[in-house]
Amino acid sequence: MTRVLIDDQTSDVILESGGRMDDFVQALSAQLPPNRVIKEILLDGRYLPKSLRNQTLKQLIGEIKEVQIHTADRETWGTRGIEQATYTIERLQRSLLKAAELCFDRNTQPAERFLGQCLEGLEQFIENILVARGVRSLNFDQFMVDGITLSQIERQFNKSLESLGKSHLSKSFEAAADTIEYEILPNLSSWVKALHQLRLSSLSNS
Repeated sequence: MTRVLIDDQTSDVILESGGRMDDFVQALSAQLPPNRVIKEILLDGRYLPKSLRNQTLKQLIGEIKEVQIHTADRETWGTRGIEQATYTIERLQRSLLKAAELCFDRNTQPAERFLGQCLEGLEQFIENILVARGVRSLNFDQFMVDGITLSQIERQFNKSLESLGKSHLSKSFEAAADTIEYEILPNLSSWVKALHQLRLSSLSNS
């Protein structure tokens, strides 16, 4: 039987193998106090990317013995989300450049590992921003960067992230490198400018 831990405390939540992970996450979120938000999910200590949460629990769990759910205070995470995203974006850009280089060189094992780490970092990056948007009631349609709205930049990011996740799963390293070079890195450059605007907005409203 798979054990479920929420913030290191054993939970009586039951996992049904026929269900889907995203349904489980939604049901669990509804049971959390209003001030808590799910920060990450670990399966036997390994981070579960959002791109895999639409799979069935049976597909994901198998012989997994433990599911860990880590939550955070909504207000605190919302306040710090923009700052955290700003601090991590440069590291993400360096990691993505390294991943693309490994993919182009067809250095498959390191490329696969680096891509996995990049996907995790990208998902946590956008999650920080989206939680901050919800807590601070930010309207991304009102922020413009290089002639397009922040909502459009977010949609482009999500589309590219999904594409990169598929390339990672199928081990299509050349496609992954192209997505990084021509889609994700330019998108992150837009986020650098956008995060500067969001920080200034936060300071002006404080």
